[in-house]
Amino acid sequence: MAVGAEDKTGMWVVTDGDVFYMDFNGDRDLTGADERVPVRSGWKPREVVIGGTPVTVVSLQQTFESFTVRVDVKGKRLQYGLVRPARRREDAPVLRFDGVLAMGLAHEDPTRQPLGRGSKPHDFAALITTAGPQKAFCGLVIDHKKYVPPDAHPVAEFEFAPPGAGRPPIKLKAVLDRRC
Repeated sequence: MAVGAEDKTGMWVVTDGDVFYMDFNGDRDLTGADERVPVRSGWKPREVVIGGTPVTVVSLQQTFESFTVRVDVKGKRLQYGLVRPARRREDAPVLRFDGVLAMGLAHEDPTRQPLGRGSKPHDFAALITTAGPQKAFCGLVIDHKKYVPPDAHPVAEFEFAPPGAGRPPIKLKAVLDRRC
């Protein structure tokens, strides 16, 4: 896990069977007694400082071959992420909390969310997330129930191929004013 837009700060999370090891004090040493967290014993929120930013790790849960982490960046954002652990540190996903905001499709499968000229009307679902260093959307989402005013709405801009040669592209702006 990392906090902020820089790649300089982070906190390691390692899984070993039914145990999480979390680098709560940022020393990259996972052998401390308080850094060993049994998965099945239940999670208690923990306040930590990552890269000088106080955060609360609200929850950490294992779900099949993945895990979900929910982090509250005090006074700014409540975010959650779903990742699959990697076998090697070089391949490990990075969840970047409180980074640069980006918007993406809620469903990558085009059959669940078709976006094409001439397609039938379909609900458009987007996620607001913070970009990570490995790929734009690493399963990290802003939870809009806390810190985001109810009247704040993102705007999606679409650009479709022109209907014919020499014609301008079709552009559309949509205010995303419904939340689920």
